[in-house]
Amino acid sequence: MSWTLYRYILKDLIRLLVVATVVLVTLISTAAAIQPLSEGELGPGLVIKFVIYMMPSMLQFALPFAAAFASTVAFVRLAADNEILACRASGLSYRTILMPVFLLGFVLMMGQIGLSNYIAPSFYKKATLLIQDDLTSLIVSQLKKNETAKINDMVLYADRADEIEPGVIEGSEVQPSRRILLEGVAVGRIGADEKMQREATAEFADVVLYRVHGQSWVTMTLEETMYYDELRGDLFYAKKQTLQPILLPSPLSDRAQFMSWPELQQLSREPDRFDQARSDKRVLITAIAAEHVLHLIEGTMNLRRPAASEGEVYVGEVKLLTLGGDEYVIRAPYARRSPDLNLGQVILQGLPGHPIEVEARMGNLPTRRIYATEGVMSVETTADSIEPRIVVELGAVMMRDLRAEDRTTQRERLELPLMRYPKSVVGASDSWDVRQVLIEAEQDEFRHVPAIAIAASNLNGMINRLYRRVISQINERVASAISTLLILLFGALLAIKMRGSMTLVVYLWSFLLAIVTVIVTRSGENVILTSKYPWPGLMVTWAGTTILMIVLAITYVRLRRH
Repeated sequence: MSWTLYRYILKDLIRLLVVATVVLVTLISTAAAIQPLSEGELGPGLVIKFVIYMMPSMLQFALPFAAAFASTVAFVRLAADNEILACRASGLSYRTILMPVFLLGFVLMMGQIGLSNYIAPSFYKKATLLIQDDLTSLIVSQLKKNETAKINDMVLYADRADEIEPGVIEGSEVQPSRRILLEGVAVGRIGADEKMQREATAEFADVVLYRVHGQSWVTMTLEETMYYDELRGDLFYAKKQTLQPILLPSPLSDRAQFMSWPELQQLSREPDRFDQARSDKRVLITAIAAEHVLHLIEGTMNLRRPAASEGEVYVGEVKLLTLGGDEYVIRAPYARRSPDLNLGQVILQGLPGHPIEVEARMGNLPTRRIYATEGVMSVETTADSIEPRIVVELGAVMMRDLRAEDRTTQRERLELPLMRYPKSVVGASDSWDVRQVLIEAEQDEFRHVPAIAIAASNLNGMINRLYRRVISQINERVASAISTLLILLFGALLAIKMRGSMTLVVYLWSFLLAIVTVIVTRSGENVILTSKYPWPGLMVTWAGTTILMIVLAITYVRLRRH
């Protein structure tokens, strides 16, 4: 008789569970497609495919509510038809009657663990790639139609766009997927205040799209570039300029809850796989590089030699390159690091009869000389390049054009074109992992620099939060899976206990307890990330399951008693 009863109950439970799950998963997956669709990141023709890819990811969120609905409706009907009363009269205990519910709940629990750790992440990646592929096609289409294309905070326009074969880069592990040649290019960056912060024009641009580790990247090389820097209030020229690679945006960000179990383990070992960790690492590398440039400039200019004219005056010099490749030789009798390390500056000072001298060269030919009584060399980091940039500002300036000897110009202040150190100061450090970069930041020459200390602290904090996020996800997935089993049992028990009540009333109580359990369980991650120790967050993660277990036990005891 037990197996007949089990098959009878299971048939009703599974039927209701499938219907409720399909409805909820379809609804949630469709809602997830609204944002990328409305923002133009997903074409209308791909919505159905996107919804299908999102269903496994959304299933783990919908399953507890579907389980509560299925067990509540099935046992409300059994209780209303006096079938539970008949089973009890025939000598069956509540434990025996609820055994098929437990078996189904156990299967759902194990299935949810497998779903959240292995199946859902792979479908999530497919949904992400679908958006990125469609976004890539949208960018190409916009450029071909002479429309403005937006990539993250960058706005791009071209008079002409031609897509060509991407070709093969010898010796590179990553090959381009698409390539576009642009003519008459305008590029701009939009700041947080929604205003254009930096604008540039170029005769030509080579835009190459890559697929790296399931993500899409864009690299852009500009030729014959003119750009305006509002911080300096002047136009600058560069013959060739390569912008920093841009990660194509996705509304489905790199989130730990959509990573598989092996990926979470790998993330613990290799934090560089996480986008924010890579970003914070880059900030620290650029801060170290900037400080290294300051040391090089100060050290080079203090390798002093006697001045060309008479007197015991010694000068130091340093050679810098503009972004266009022109050379500037800067000589000064006095060069010292600014005492305020936050400024990142080397102070230049001339002496009577021995001013600061700057010689501009194009190729090997001097084109002009600049004389000044004071100056400042500031080292800055930019979003466009991991190599630091150098800004030289001079005071009380006289300029002489060597191509026209009688032509001189005087200015109160003069800012030279944006420059860089002739040799790369980043080098192999760009490929270091986060641990190597943090070790470098602890060196004596760097640890006292405020910018490096702040960047190292941010990176350390990010790695710590990353480890906690992995711990949180593992516990959250197990707790959610167990909660699904308990919610299924609770719905059945509540339906028996509240025999004679309306189905919606019974389901309301099941739904409320389910939603409280889900919210408490999911909120544990925030507590883990914000608290000093992870254990308070783990207690919150398991609090929902614990509360559900206590309520389930009390309900079962009261049902047996009455």
